[in-house]
Amino acid sequence: MNEPIISPWMFYFIDTVDNVKGALYVLTILCSVGIVFYPLWSEGVEKEKCKKHLKRFCVVFLITGILNIFIPASNTVIKIFVAQHITLNNIEKAGNITSAAIDTIIEKVAKAAKEIGGDKK
Repeated sequence: MNEPIISPWMFYFIDTVDNVKGALYVLTILCSVGIVFYPLWSEGVEKEKCKKHLKRFCVVFLITGILNIFIPASNTVIKIFVAQHITLNNIEKAGNITSAAIDTIIEKVAKAAKEIGGDKK
């Protein structure tokens, strides 16, 4: 029973997701700028080279855009992880543990009250 409830790697993964998404956003923006302004920069360059570079910009733009859409944000990853562990069985166990804890607290309070009150019977 010494296994961690949550793997430490999960925390690393959750923090890394936002960094990856940020890098993809930057790359997507750079590619969109490249696509928009490439005709201005490519004056005097062969048409074939221009088409080749423009196709590369477009491919990278599409790939990074699609990845940005499908890679979840860290909040979504947390929600998925929590939802994965919430089951009826786990809720029932938590309820049983809570009930047992409340019963124990009530018994201790009653015992302490008797000790303080001097048990007048």
